[in-house]
Amino acid sequence: MRKQHCFLFLIVLCHWSTMILAHCPPGYYDNNVPHESRCILCGFGQYCPGNGQYFNCPSGTIAPNTGMSSCTKCSYSNRTNSASTVCLLADTPNNAQEALEYGTDSGDDNLDLFKISAKQQFYFTTIETADIPLDRSHPIQYSFVATNRKYDIPLIVIASTKTGQPSKSNFQWIASGQNATLIIPVDWIDTNTNFIGLYFSIIPSVDYTVPFLATTFKHFRGEIFAIPNRKVSQDFKTFQFMTNQAVVEWSGIPSLRKVNVSVTLSDLTHQDDSNLFFSLCYSTIPTIDFPNFFNSNMVVRGKVNNQINIILENISGGKLKLGVVGGLIDLARITAELVIL
Repeated sequence: MRKQHCFLFLIVLCHWSTMILAHCPPGYYDNNVPHESRCILCGFGQYCPGNGQYFNCPSGTIAPNTGMSSCTKCSYSNRTNSASTVCLLADTPNNAQEALEYGTDSGDDNLDLFKISAKQQFYFTTIETADIPLDRSHPIQYSFVATNRKYDIPLIVIASTKTGQPSKSNFQWIASGQNATLIIPVDWIDTNTNFIGLYFSIIPSVDYTVPFLATTFKHFRGEIFAIPNRKVSQDFKTFQFMTNQAVVEWSGIPSLRKVNVSVTLSDLTHQDDSNLFFSLCYSTIPTIDFPNFFNSNMVVRGKVNNQINIILENISGGKLKLGVVGGLIDLARITAELVIL
């Protein structure tokens, strides 16, 4: 008899627990943890009707905000990005491929290896506005780099947020070269919108298929402004490899003069840095404001807490910029000096 009472008690307890899971309001789901049940806000690309569960948005619908109880149907297109947060523009070609997801941050910048050909030239990606620096001072960079450096295979990269088929006569941004880097300012972005679709047209200079690496470069830690023949230093928090960098900029440099540049990246936490490296990135293209691995003519690598020295010739004169990339350092110090030779 006692066993029967215990069995009935367990049935009632299970029924009571099931009822708890359904108490979350629309826009929330239950975390389904026994004895610790709590309501979680529904995520992007998902909807929570109010039964304690969450579901991915069905095809042709999006959830661009958190806490949605139903998905919004795309009015001008039945296609969305893979995260179901952006409806693709109506003129997006059927064979357009998703190349990068800018909002994804796994500790490194996003890398995507894909093949470009004259038959497949349209791509799209998603910009997550929450990922843009609050001071809105640093642009988004998209670089397209040939994986086979033995051959010079220039690209033309055209981008737009207003058409799914960017062309030379209808675009917002354009770049060209073997390391084609788009520099997209963020001051035009409406931060009241969580996601924005960005569309690429990538045209190779050859007829055959070319393997290329596409990457975003973001999360700049800041800039150091310096003058020649004077040492400067600045501290940075959480200076991480690839996703964070600083740019050192010198002004007032005479043209056609060689300069000696020395830079040290120091770890102020005094951890074991025997396996930590950093790099100096330099581009001869004056329009590259934020030199990094993917848009620079020269990359010099050295150990953290050691000084890197390079000799450069700034043909055009005026400003000279170096990107400093490296780390996994909680607190770093960059010390730099440029001496005109």
